[in-house]
Amino acid sequence: MAEVIECDRLPERGEWFVAEENPDFLVIAKGSGLPSAPLNGGCFSVFESVTSDFPDVLSVRGKKAGEGGLIHRIDTETCGLLLIARNDTFFSHIEECREVGNFVKEYTAYSLSNDGRLPSEQVITSRFRPFGKKGAAVKPVFEDERSTTADKKKAGTRLYMTEIVESAVVSTEACGKSLEDGKKLVRIVCRINEGFRHQVRSHLAFSGFPVFGDKIYGSEESGGEMLFFASGLSFTKADGTPVQVQIHSSLLDKKALSVCLTSLTR
Repeated sequence: MAEVIECDRLPERGEWFVAEENPDFLVIAKGSGLPSAPLNGGCFSVFESVTSDFPDVLSVRGKKAGEGGLIHRIDTETCGLLLIARNDTFFSHIEECREVGNFVKEYTAYSLSNDGRLPSEQVITSRFRPFGKKGAAVKPVFEDERSTTADKKKAGTRLYMTEIVESAVVSTEACGKSLEDGKKLVRIVCRINEGFRHQVRSHLAFSGFPVFGDKIYGSEESGGEMLFFASGLSFTKADGTPVQVQIHSSLLDKKALSVCLTSLTR
């Protein structure tokens, strides 16, 4: 039976807290506006803050110097869950989980739909190429006519897959309000194993469901705070016990509705 860890609150912007403390790992809930890892000349990162209370994470021989046991990153403006190893054994174990597809990251995105339409694709698979000013964005590149020959030449060789496991219209009835022009707020839950920079956000935008508040891939009307959350993690402990870490969708819906109703109510 899986061990389930529920994160029962969301961190505020610029804040973080420990959602789970284990001898082998930490689960950190990070608010938007904070980098996951140290940046050159940037603001103080979550990982650097965590090391003050948990210096053991620095002793882990991770992927990069100065990042210790940090297992993965999430974008600065993304709110959600980070996993940090506290020893070399667990870090190596998670790398093995990743290789066989047993380290899964879940993201919950919110997008506006004019007619309540939901995504028709369950799996989006592509290569990526740098895109936009100074390559700040990425563009999905497909092997069929959806992508140009030039894009195919500029794309990397590796394929990345985003699986859409759930999509639904979020009801506003409990609030007694509605969005402007009959718009609907759609919740889209995605899962990935190996991720590329901005993968899920870019895939959703290409599919016609840009994340609300996404200043890189969103539409012009998609203002305000970005409604994109690293909402779940699945992995196994070294003894084989499955672990599921989750932020409940009711918390995310409440946050998303608050942001949207403030921006788009009538």
